[in-house]
Amino acid sequence: MSKPSLEDPTQPTTEESYHGLTWAQRTAYGHLRAVLDVGDTSGRKNAYIDHLHKVALAEALGHRRFRRALDFGCGSGRFLDFLSKRSDEVTAFDRTPEMLALAKSTRALPEENFICGQEATLPFADGAFDLILSVYVISCAPRENFGTLIGELGRVCEPGGVIALVEQIDNGRGLTPRTYLDVFHHAGFEVTIGRPIRTASSTLMRWSLHPWLPSIAGQMLGRIEIDRMAAARFAPTTIGYWDYLIVAKRVTAAFP
Repeated sequence: MSKPSLEDPTQPTTEESYHGLTWAQRTAYGHLRAVLDVGDTSGRKNAYIDHLHKVALAEALGHRRFRRALDFGCGSGRFLDFLSKRSDEVTAFDRTPEMLALAKSTRALPEENFICGQEATLPFADGAFDLILSVYVISCAPRENFGTLIGELGRVCEPGGVIALVEQIDNGRGLTPRTYLDVFHHAGFEVTIGRPIRTASSTLMRWSLHPWLPSIAGQMLGRIEIDRMAAARFAPTTIGYWDYLIVAKRVTAAFP
């Protein structure tokens, strides 16, 4: 039997598990498989997705230097080095102790910068961060928790600060760009970037899986996919999920 993965929306999802495996169980598959596709034994698919995410986020954040960054739902820690290059201080937060232990094994941050807790009430002061990154986290949560999660991120994001997400939008789950636009607006954010960066049925990603293709070519294909997706539009009739990049700025008005 094949292993469940983030690619299969038919698998059961709860607050404590995703697609048939708990988050603690997923840690046994290593840094990328734990948070992407546990069925990717070659590593090529996950490497493609990981590189594509980081390229898209790097372009969106530009050359701005941040003081304090939060990796919200850090999982295995695949973005800790990415954030460390752009921020003076990085905090990694996750609700699953086993995932946090896997992130710690990267040795990217001091021990005290890894925080385990519940996301409904984050253990941080108001306006503690000027950059918050979250990838494949909000879309994994129960829909009724969206407002609470984004609201709490708004509380710990300073005025003028930035939140950057990569989410899986999917008509089948009622997750559309409008879903995120509305909840961000209510939480006091202005969405500055909202664009697709990958489709679940990506032809370019499938090409990157060929064993004869060098890894650098797979990275080039990811770059091409980001550029191609710039003109794509997610419609009410779109089938399957798309990876969607969202960047929002915390407005200076008082938190509602």
